[in-house]
Amino acid sequence: MRMVIKSDQKSRFIFNGLVATIIASRLLTFFAFPNGFTSPDSDTYLAKEWLDFSNVSFIGHAIRPWPVPLIYALLGNIHLIIFFQLVLSGFVWIHLLRVINKSLVTSAKKSLLLMAIVILSISPQVIQWDTALLATSLLFSTLILLISLSLQISFHKFRESQNILFIAIVIFLLCQKISNLVIVLMFWILLFVCLRSKVKKIFIMTLTLGIIYGCLLGFNIDKYWKASYSGTSMLWQLGKQNPSASSFKDFLIQHSAPSCVTQNAPFGDISYESSRILNSCPESIPYLRDQFSSDFIKFSITDPKEVAYSMIQGSGALLSNQSSNYGGSITLLPSPINSLIFGTSSPDFKNMGIDSQIEGADAIGPNKPFWVFTPQILFLFLGPVLLIRQKFKGGKTLLLLWIGLVIEICINLYLIPGEWVRQSTPFLVSAIALSLAMIIKSESSSGVSK
Repeated sequence: MRMVIKSDQKSRFIFNGLVATIIASRLLTFFAFPNGFTSPDSDTYLAKEWLDFSNVSFIGHAIRPWPVPLIYALLGNIHLIIFFQLVLSGFVWIHLLRVINKSLVTSAKKSLLLMAIVILSISPQVIQWDTALLATSLLFSTLILLISLSLQISFHKFRESQNILFIAIVIFLLCQKISNLVIVLMFWILLFVCLRSKVKKIFIMTLTLGIIYGCLLGFNIDKYWKASYSGTSMLWQLGKQNPSASSFKDFLIQHSAPSCVTQNAPFGDISYESSRILNSCPESIPYLRDQFSSDFIKFSITDPKEVAYSMIQGSGALLSNQSSNYGGSITLLPSPINSLIFGTSSPDFKNMGIDSQIEGADAIGPNKPFWVFTPQILFLFLGPVLLIRQKFKGGKTLLLLWIGLVIEICINLYLIPGEWVRQSTPFLVSAIALSLAMIIKSESSSGVSK
């Protein structure tokens, strides 16, 4: 009996220490970077003054989805915004830690898994986004909260009130970004196939209406841009950091794209070239809005090798852990421990004086050796493999969410070269956290915990 009590006390002490570590990392980061960090896109989210809702539209008559501009307008002060993002981030990671902690009996393996989750939560790859005035922090926090709720569904029967919260979070995720539709559709399938509740039709109808609203919102936002958001962002495909930019340029010339679109490509400064095209070339507007995206799809079909090479290089940028410079963070762990999950690379761009994506792309050009140690791949796939081998029960929620996250990574690697890290990191880290949760689920299914 004494041994059980001592074991419980030790487990509680370890858990409280891990929670304190997450809290301390957020507090120290806030004190170090209370003003946050801005990027070229920050102004499209920030309000000019407190309660200025000019950037907010619930029907999509704005250049950004409403969740982030709404929160920023309500908070007003940049210090409050950074504090809110750090607090929300800390809360969702602690909630995930708490759910996992309740899922297994005390064991050394459980403690290691909890520590791995904490390493993820306090890494620069996560905290830097909480100090950046961008939409990434809210997306990150929403994904981690969704993982926590999915894990609860997997281990325990949900009450109807919790189901309502779950569906609300899924719809809120879609409202943040239309490309999150993949994950939302996974949960629609889950509800349709697996839910046995008497209110199944109500939940499915609610989620269906949410999907329709999210799609209409995304469609309106896309068309609100001068040349559509999709057409404007597709100009990244002609950036110099994209290895297939030259081939895509040749394809566009052959298919009679406006010469001002392909002029100067591959672009050295994408922001400058985008502004030049939109402001000095009227004939580019209808082309970018109506045809540019379809031309890229045709190019992908006719020359898949070029697109695959671009995605491979994007994967290298994402996994090499070299582009984490959007915000600041204070980490409580030495670099070698962080590298156990996020790996290392050689040469290290951070010690080479490289200031841009183009310089980074040139540094790893043809015939230039570049070594990447990527344990992320192991952590990413280990959980699903173990879960499937155990022939788990109730793990469909986790597997569907994992598949959705991996698909989202692939979509971002395909669509936005040069923004690989910013667009894909939330999904990669969330998928790794989910994979760790799957390891716990597989242990439970094999009889470690009932």
